[in-house]
Amino acid sequence: MYRNLEQTEEDKGEYCTFLFERKALKFLDAHTGVDPFFLNVPFNAPHGSSALEPEIRSTIQAPKEFQEMYPPLEKEFERAKRFR
Repeated sequence: MYRNLEQTEEDKGEYCTFLFERKALKFLDAHTGVDPFFLNVPFNAPHGSSALEPEIRSTIQAPKEFQEMYPPLEKEFERAKRFR
């Protein structure tokens, strides 16, 4: 992650959707009642899993509580390993 064009480790390991939400809410709180503004927050959570580096990331990039809502993806992981 970067803040003010400088790389930061402060939020390392945090799910980026939650990070973007927190920063957007902080911005809204700071600008309430100030001149009108437009805030576009393009959440980038993928709709499908990523198997680019399954040994590092697993095939799902979501908090554990959300991963547990769906069946395991061992077959997807095995398919990704075959193509490496």
